[in-house]
Amino acid sequence: MKIYPHNLVRKVIEGQLKLNIATIQLGDTIRVKLKFQEIGNRRTQFYVGTLQAKNGTGRNSTRTIQSEFGGGIKTERTFYLHAPSIEYSVI
Repeated sequence: MKIYPHNLVRKVIEGQLKLNIATIQLGDTIRVKLKFQEIGNRRTQFYVGTLQAKNGTGRNSTRTIQSEFGGGIKTERTFYLHAPSIEYSVI
């Protein structure tokens, strides 16, 4: 049985996709849990905001979330949907 490079790449990518992602629609309030490691310890950071955009397909799909702070200051952050260190939940 021959193994072709494009089939191997496809299998690796399919193994990295998250399968249990909640259905997220534009305008939903989203809570994003970011997990990252600093020197010597792990940290968790939360980002809460409104889903503004969905871009891309497959492994490279992203979600743009806008958050508003006091005084009318708004920030936008873009997250990869299938990143292993990110979890999404609808509030």
